[in-house]
Amino acid sequence: MIDRRCFVGLLVGGAALSAAGLSSAKPKLINQCRVAIPGSLIESPWLRQAWAGIDAGLVWDCHVHLAGLGDVGSGVVVAHCASLGDDVSDDGKIRRSFDLFLKLMDEPRARDLLHGDISAITQRNRKPDVIQTLLKRSDLHDRLVHGSDYPLPGVVPLTSPGTLARVGLLPKAAVGDLDLLRQHNPLFFDFTLKRLLNWQGHSFSPAVFQTRRLFAASLT
Repeated sequence: MIDRRCFVGLLVGGAALSAAGLSSAKPKLINQCRVAIPGSLIESPWLRQAWAGIDAGLVWDCHVHLAGLGDVGSGVVVAHCASLGDDVSDDGKIRRSFDLFLKLMDEPRARDLLHGDISAITQRNRKPDVIQTLLKRSDLHDRLVHGSDYPLPGVVPLTSPGTLARVGLLPKAAVGDLDLLRQHNPLFFDFTLKRLLNWQGHSFSPAVFQTRRLFAASLT
């Protein structure tokens, strides 16, 4: 088996070969951030919807695997909301890591110490019920933290807006604009994609994306 680091390395290597003219495959497998997005996207209702109710000055991109030690009030941010894999529960049984994450989040003593980073939850190797659960758990939204897992949002095969739309998590009409946006700015693509996620009327609150509130205090 190949681990994620090696896989991404191979993809990046492939992109470098393509840029050198050794491959003419289109569309691009990996898209890097560019300075501007096409004028046709400026008036996109989906991009406008993504920023509705959001203070751009409070949006920080958090990509962590484990931040904080949980001591002296520093808190812990769990990567990807533990949305992949299994772990041993305190009863000795093997359980889904995501279920154990939710169990910890529900612990009263973890209320101000434990957070979850939502990067990577939209990738193909995550199950839709992870997103559905997080969208519905509005009581956790002030403890969820937006993150992009950059550069992975620019690796086209890893995230499929079309697939998310087919399972009812995205408006089908938004897929075209999202695909075009990813070609120009994967970070903005990832942000917009997650802002548009919706399940049975539930979406992520602005607090999930206004992450400066969580980290700015530690920098002062």
